[in-house]
Amino acid sequence: LGVGAPAPAPAARAAVTPDVAVLSRGLRVRGGAVRVAVRCVATTPCAGLATLRSDAKLRIGARRAALALGTTPFSLAPGTATTLVIRPARRALARLAGRDALAVRVSAAPASGEPASRLLVLRLH
Repeated sequence: LGVGAPAPAPAARAAVTPDVAVLSRGLRVRGGAVRVAVRCVATTPCAGLATLRSDAKLRIGARRAALALGTTPFSLAPGTATTLVIRPARRALARLAGRDALAVRVSAAPASGEPASRLLVLRLH
């Protein structure tokens, strides 16, 4: 690069499509469980881990951190959908006592392929 030479163009990134789609639009805690609808949109089977965590950092003791509410494994055939059941730990739910709702991020990460993530509202009562 010389003086006055134009900067090189950034490398174009290919559009990446997640292998799993989170279909749910809103979530509720019912019977100590949260149900999340997902679909495998890949042409190969999807297997991995679904995670539910707070989107914002919450005060936990003396520090602030995103609260991990729970995880569950999943395995789907190509093109199929299912409802996953995530059971948050009682301790995590106890930290949310007094709240009516919480912004949460649902992430479905297949073992191979691109993960999917969706921001939703979790109703606690």
